[in-house]
Amino acid sequence: MQAQFKTFLQELRLYHPLQSSYRSALSFLSIRYHRFRYARYKGEGFVCNFCGVAYQKFVPEYPSPEIRPAIDGHHVIAGYGENVYCPRCGSRNRERLLKAVIESRLPIRGKKILHF
Repeated sequence: MQAQFKTFLQELRLYHPLQSSYRSALSFLSIRYHRFRYARYKGEGFVCNFCGVAYQKFVPEYPSPEIRPAIDGHHVIAGYGENVYCPRCGSRNRERLLKAVIESRLPIRGKKILHF
């Protein structure tokens, strides 16, 4: 039934716009929830280089039970753990690291970049 409904929406060219709207709504609600929940942790500690707000701790993320064996089996050390998401803007630790590297190592001021 679910596959038939998905096919129906794809034929109407509505599946991807609906999926995109759904994911955007979840992201929006997640950021609002974490802003409210982590408001008590505002202050000294971690500073987000996207929004500039400091928190004592950031939002953790742990792998789901379905992928946990693959993560452990291949000794993946990045992307999960404590202090992953900024509670205010939702940026992840690897996004903040990439921004810091770009700003400090690449001479891109005054240049136009199509895609990164």
